[in-house]
Amino acid sequence: MLKMNQRDKNWLLRDKYHGIETPAFFADLERLVKGEPLDYVIGWREFLGVKIDLSERPLIPREETEFWVRQVVGEIGQRQVKILDIFSGSGCIGLAVLKNCPKAKVTLADVEDHCLRQIKKNLRLNRFDPTRFSVKKADIFSGLSGRFDLILANPPYVAKQGRGSKVQRTTLRWEPASALWAGADGLDIIRSFLASAKKYLAPKGQIWLEFGVGQKTKIARILKAENYSQWRFARDQFGRWRLVVVSTD
Repeated sequence: MLKMNQRDKNWLLRDKYHGIETPAFFADLERLVKGEPLDYVIGWREFLGVKIDLSERPLIPREETEFWVRQVVGEIGQRQVKILDIFSGSGCIGLAVLKNCPKAKVTLADVEDHCLRQIKKNLRLNRFDPTRFSVKKADIFSGLSGRFDLILANPPYVAKQGRGSKVQRTTLRWEPASALWAGADGLDIIRSFLASAKKYLAPKGQIWLEFGVGQKTKIARILKAENYSQWRFARDQFGRWRLVVVSTD
């Protein structure tokens, strides 16, 4: 049997049960003992000031993602821009933009029905103005139209082989495989995404693309092969290469 983390127990008691040890609390402790992620047991997590419900079991938002999204919302600020949150999952990226960038309009897109349900739940939960967003079912760009000032992408990028294939056991057991795996080197979806993304960018638009450990060199090769000319890589808060920002002329 797995050992329960005392910190997780304390957070569960505080965030879900407001300090009161009810029978439901002890039932949830059993879920933690079995290894279920704390965020699923609590049922939500905070992401840049937005409450992200996780009842449909999307990929749990990561702090590495929150780190770069904080940067992008800082750059957007008060600008009137059109944003595409592609591979949206829980909707955390797009919702963070809606929360922190009051003049931005956001399209949130995903191919998975359970993610589309989750996105809509989170939009209702956070009471955003419906004139500022739309939700689309899209297989990468299939199902989308128009051009965007920024495309924000956190696609599946876990490799099935090599250095990037190491995934925590709890992630493999509890989180959706469709949000993780992307071929032998983890770049199958990123390749397809970058092959089409330019057609959906407005003039002087940008792509902010998250990727995995050990993928930086191959992504640079893909960008060059697809005739992108301007990009910069950035590290996450732990010093790992995690993001590429691609700009158009």
